[in-house]
Amino acid sequence: MFHDGFWTLKILMILGLFLMSNGISNDYYNTTYLAVSRFFSVVFLNGQGLLVIIIAYKINDFMVSALELDQGICTSVILVLMTFSLIGFNGYIIVS
Repeated sequence: MFHDGFWTLKILMILGLFLMSNGISNDYYNTTYLAVSRFFSVVFLNGQGLLVIIIAYKINDFMVSALELDQGICTSVILVLMTFSLIGFNGYIIVS
């Protein structure tokens, strides 16, 4: 219920937090926040990389199992096109 309503209270809370953040000294950002954000950024990026690898393996398993079940050429064409498009996209990123 709280996530759907109480917009006045939410706006006032956000405004209050914004105004309160102006009272935080710069030393806090230069020391504490810097160290904490560096640590959590590494953790976050490792988690994101792990999720990308997991999704890539799931897509690969799905495509290969569909290829083994399919007697036609459609799944083979989709698998080859996805492979070439991903290779081409990676080459585009590396070159540019």
